[in-house]
Amino acid sequence: MKRFALLSSVLVVFHSGASQAAPEMACTEMACIDGLVLNVHPDRTWLPGNYEFTFKLDGREVHCMGALPLKSCEVGPSVQCDGEGVQITESGCAMPPETHGFGSITFSEAPAAVDIRIVHEGNVLAERSISPAYETVRPNGPECEPSCRSASEDLFPRGL
Repeated sequence: MKRFALLSSVLVVFHSGASQAAPEMACTEMACIDGLVLNVHPDRTWLPGNYEFTFKLDGREVHCMGALPLKSCEVGPSVQCDGEGVQITESGCAMPPETHGFGSITFSEAPAAVDIRIVHEGNVLAERSISPAYETVRPNGPECEPSCRSASEDLFPRGL
């Protein structure tokens, strides 16, 4: 009986020691992007004509100019900005002109305050201020790199 008790004790110690080994963590390799994205609903209608986009990013101004219909895809972007860190998505350059429009607007920085003004043919289309709520995300897991600080907002909330 003593032998059985001793063997049981050894097995319990051996078994409990084995269960304490930490499992190996595997990280995926997904990327993420710092910054702010202003989303535009894909069904939004954009009228032909000239557009002026003005952004104040923590006080720094960036002006962008563009027109619809867009230039042909082969020619290059239709929107030109006078500063860095702003990208306005152009949608439909290979499609009929009546389907052309603008999509999301991406800021590579993470501004605390953003003032937005969009003018079409001299008429203010949108004017608003945003204080984005940024989140730090780790798309590959809580212990894995990279970590990114990002936020997204709708450019045209319901009613605009």
